[in-house]
Formats: sequence, structure tokens, C-alpha cells
Amino acid sequence: MRVLAWALLVITIFAGLLIAYSLYAAELRVTQAQVRVAPAAEMATQFQGLYRAVQERAVLGKQFQEGPTDDPDAYDFHIYTVHLRNNGLVPADWVRLDVLPEPGAVLQSESESAGYVPAVSPGEIQLVVLAQRGASPARQLSLTYFIWGRSYNLPVVVSE
Repeated sequence: MRVLAWALLVITIFAGLLIAYSLYAAELRVTQAQVRVAPAAEMATQFQGLYRAVQERAVLGKQFQEGPTDDPDAYDFHIYTVHLRNNGLVPADWVRLDVLPEPGAVLQSESESAGYVPAVSPGEIQLVVLAQRGASPARQLSLTYFIWGRSYNLPVVVSE
């Protein structure tokens, strides 16, 4: 009977430590954030798709200002890639990346590549912003995600 009591005590302590660790580690960490600038003329298919979506008022994302015009030489695509790490024992759901609007930003497409980061594993999320040619790609991004139904918001600064 004593052996059983000790075994149950050890199991209870282990379970308590496991729960405490899962609560402590329940967050995403940004391991790297980078931006790549591509002229819209080099990505003509994507530009024309966005241009048509704006004309039809069917943009999947956020529009910050009027436009774009039909001239791709006046715009650049800023492609932001954020590498994440989930060290927790619970997956991160509804992962979303948004850009805080600054001068030169025309529109933001929907976040791509993530939405879900499994427990104890890396992830990646990508965001595309159409900006006026010559606008600075340095921006502040907002990473939003849910773990155990609780919302977290993490600012991410991307420099050139």
C-alpha cells in the first residue's frame, strides 16, 4: 500500500510539472523576420490579380489607400516572412500576421503559410504588401495567435 501511495505521489508531481510547463511555454517565439522587395512589374500576374480584385471590390486583405493604378512600374511587392517557434506542448491556432499601415502602403493581402503551428515545432508565416515604388520596407507587423482559446499579440519589427 505504501508503494502505491509513493507511486501515485510521483505521478501527481510529474503531472503537475507537465501542466506548469505547458502553461509557462504557451507562446510563440519569433526566430527570424525578413523582407524581400520585388518590383510589381516582375510579378505581373500577381499584380494584375490584385488590380482586378480592387476594381471588383473583392480584395482579400486590407486596403490602406486608393489604387492601385494599372501601371505595375509604380509599385513594389514587399514580401514579409516571419519564422516562428512553438516550444509549448499545445499548438497555436489562428495565427495571423498584419502590417501596421505606414506611408506608401497600398494594400495587404491575407496572411499565407501558417494559420496553425503544431506543438514543439517551427512554423513560418508570410505576408505580401503592395507598396508604392520607393516606399521603405521597414515596418512594424502584428502577429496574433490563440493558444488554449486565449489571444496573444506579438509586435514584430522588420528592418530593411
